[in-house]
Amino acid sequence: MLPSTYRSSELVNQANNARIHGSFQDALKLAYEALPIAFRELYAD
Repeated sequence: MLPSTYRSSELVNQANNARIHGSFQDALKLAYEALPIAFRELYAD
């Protein structure tokens, strides 16, 4: 699991919170935003 210092982790947490509260469109936007950031963070380490 990614440390909370990663930007992608923050976005995934926000997406999960949006999903829980019924904002599925916002959750999808945040998840798609998190994907490329997560790959950059993973390959940078």
